[in-house]
Amino acid sequence: MEPITHLAAGLLTGQALGTRLTSRLASRPASRQDSPRGLVALCAVAAVIPDIDALGGYINPEYSLLYHRGLTHSLFGILPMALLLAWLARRFGAKIGLAQGFLAALLALGTHLFLDAATAYGTQLLAPFSTTRYSFEGLFAVDPPFTLSLLLAALLAWRAARNRAVIAVIGLCWMLFYPGTSMLLRQGLEAGYAKKLAASGQGFQSVHLSPDALAPYYWRVIVDTGDEYLTTTIAAPGLMESAPLLRLRKADRGELERLGQQASLFRTFDWFAIWPVEELIQSGAGPAQLRTMRYADLRFMNTNPVVARLLGSGWSSGRVHAQITAILAPDGSLKAYRYENQPAQQVMRLAIPGTP
Repeated sequence: MEPITHLAAGLLTGQALGTRLTSRLASRPASRQDSPRGLVALCAVAAVIPDIDALGGYINPEYSLLYHRGLTHSLFGILPMALLLAWLARRFGAKIGLAQGFLAALLALGTHLFLDAATAYGTQLLAPFSTTRYSFEGLFAVDPPFTLSLLLAALLAWRAARNRAVIAVIGLCWMLFYPGTSMLLRQGLEAGYAKKLAASGQGFQSVHLSPDALAPYYWRVIVDTGDEYLTTTIAAPGLMESAPLLRLRKADRGELERLGQQASLFRTFDWFAIWPVEELIQSGAGPAQLRTMRYADLRFMNTNPVVARLLGSGWSSGRVHAQITAILAPDGSLKAYRYENQPAQQVMRLAIPGTP
């Protein structure tokens, strides 16, 4: 989830806890000073800080795949983070006990984990003991109406001194209800689309739906037919396709494993990708017979008709997250490769064993 949504969740957490952490409410009416000094700021920082792990991607883009939404997004990792944030808050003048600050920071950090686990990217909730990514796919990564609703709740809570905690709690309940309801809707739509495919005579092994841009109206469909994936975007009311149907070849996991022995990025991509696809860009002529292949995770390829007007769709939709271009020799060995997620990595690297 993008930072603004996390920030809004942190503000609501601090506002909801504020009136419970002061003992002066019984003797006078509530006011905007009722929250212990620094509490809301602590919760706001805690709700955003787990994404500090994304900075590793600027050092090496492979780190983004390996470590983003890893330890700092783990149920185990947020415990020391909460304690550290509470201690730092007190050092910077927050008028709150260490135990109270720890619990407040822990709850705010928990909102971050929940919101990220609601997206298709997934979160390593059990790191460092497990690298499994958990996701219940109730939110698209960027959901402006959802984000604005949380910001509005935080603003209303800030302005309503007497009912601040009540409004903030309602905002937090909405934060839980919206993706939870969306997840239940996804499961129903998934079953309905599978029936529709069966009735049309289309063979398939599985059908998967994921929130698309402007969900819960638009949903991304991924159909596994065995040798390839079919993907499109549908509109929820009638399960009607709203974008052209794309047919994409499944990536050869065995080939990715072999390439991973020459460049670790391919091994990391093989672990990271849930729906890996490949495309032959060019097949060379002459004695060399070099092939240029492109690999990506289908989760991050755009089919949404609204977004397609701005970014294109499929492989043409800008710089697809976790996309790799590789030049392969006739024997399948890796000659060179390029990771195309970040501008800094737009240089084709020679695939020499032992080089970064």
